[in-house]
Amino acid sequence: MSMDPFDPQLYVRQRPPRPPSRFRRRIGDVAIRIAAAVAVLACCGGLNALFNDDDDEKERRTSAGASTPSPTRPSPPPTSYSPPPTPTRSVAPPPSPSTNPLDAVDKGDCLKNTGTDYDPDMVPVACGPGTYQVLRRIYGTIDANQCQSVSGATTTYTVTYYRNNIPQYGQSYVFCLKKR
Repeated sequence: MSMDPFDPQLYVRQRPPRPPSRFRRRIGDVAIRIAAAVAVLACCGGLNALFNDDDDEKERRTSAGASTPSPTRPSPPPTSYSPPPTPTRSVAPPPSPSTNPLDAVDKGDCLKNTGTDYDPDMVPVACGPGTYQVLRRIYGTIDANQCQSVSGATTTYTVTYYRNNIPQYGQSYVFCLKKR
């Protein structure tokens, strides 16, 4: 072929090749999907064979040389029917009321902190140096600011009761205390 710039064949537009028909594309897509499914199933089967501990297979391997017992006839079913025993229900007792020793503390009694300043643990004790005297107990609240109106109160201690992780304000109270 000559490369003559005046050759009209050089300027003739040719059509692009036809795309494959839809039928052929569908067959190709289906073939790819089937091949992928077969590959996935083969991998799953291989993993199953690798990780499956089949007890029957182990038994067959270990008892290959041993003689197998002859089959025995099953025993006849019992002639009388006895129903299974009915289960007895055991009901848990209801929760006992709180036995918090602080519930018995009143005005004039003393408490001692056996914990830390950041995590106090107050226990009732006889009044003496280093103890806290109860000036007032305010029921139905956990608001320590209620003790601001109590004269002589230097610190507070709040007792909060919970039921299902919900504070029970009606049972809770605040001690207004003075250090001795």
